[in-house]
Amino acid sequence: MTKRRVLSCRACRLESGYLESLKLTWADTERGRGPSGVAIRTGKISIARDIASDPAMSPWREEALKRGYRSSIALPLIASNEVLGMIAIYSGEPDAFTTGEVKILEELASDLAFGVSSIR
Repeated sequence: MTKRRVLSCRACRLESGYLESLKLTWADTERGRGPSGVAIRTGKISIARDIASDPAMSPWREEALKRGYRSSIALPLIASNEVLGMIAIYSGEPDAFTTGEVKILEELASDLAFGVSSIR
């Protein structure tokens, strides 16, 4: 069985070790029920509107809050009905992603997925 690990390809320099601490998976386990794992597993956008109070964020809450992260969104990269990966974005504000912003980010994810599938 595949371990279903989530591997980080690129990160903003401000993440200061956060990605290494995550130990993400997309399996339906505690570490796979945050936005990233849900986005990959389901192929749907997943948002943690307030990391401080979202129960799904408990495995990562302390490290995220130490870095000033208050909300996050994970957008699946989908091409030909296959999830190729995901892009995660963090904000220092709770409930930072409005409906309009989610729509724009969804278009970005679609464009990225098209690009990835084109070079495969």
